[in-house]
Amino acid sequence: MSAAWDPVGDSKTVVRAGAGIFFDLLGRRELTIAGVRTLPLFNRILVFGRPGFPDILRAAEGRNPSKSMDGLDYHLNQPYVARWQLNLECELKRGTMVRAGYSGARGIHLLGQFISAIPPVPEVQGDGRLFFPEGSPYVNPACSRIGPRCSQFNSFYQGLTLSIQSGLGSSFNL
Repeated sequence: MSAAWDPVGDSKTVVRAGAGIFFDLLGRRELTIAGVRTLPLFNRILVFGRPGFPDILRAAEGRNPSKSMDGLDYHLNQPYVARWQLNLECELKRGTMVRAGYSGARGIHLLGQFISAIPPVPEVQGDGRLFFPEGSPYVNPACSRIGPRCSQFNSFYQGLTLSIQSGLGSSFNL
């Protein structure tokens, strides 16, 4: 839905607004992962860093595969994003246009994955806080990672746009 309005009636000032709700369909990727990465676990080799192709195989050498499981929440919610925008355009003099705009978005029930449902064994520090050093053994050593996918994630965005346009196509954007 969108609308435009000339509040002064001189065709030099325009207010534009728009909003919409956009649904994100659950796709093959989520359903495929839910079917092939479940019990009785699969072997995963974790490679850290950013090795370039074809060095990914060399980066995996010497690493032992670990038992892992990814899953998909049985009660998924439909993910969607609400977007809105408000702009004000004003012609200062012939050929010079000033624009100011605000835009925002909120994603609701977005798909995401918890990194690991099995934590490593923590070290208790002197002040009682827990520390999870890299390479610590997992609480359940038979499995290194369980990464459930669910639709409990949200996103938020807000933005401001300012621009001045003068002459035949030359512009300055902030």
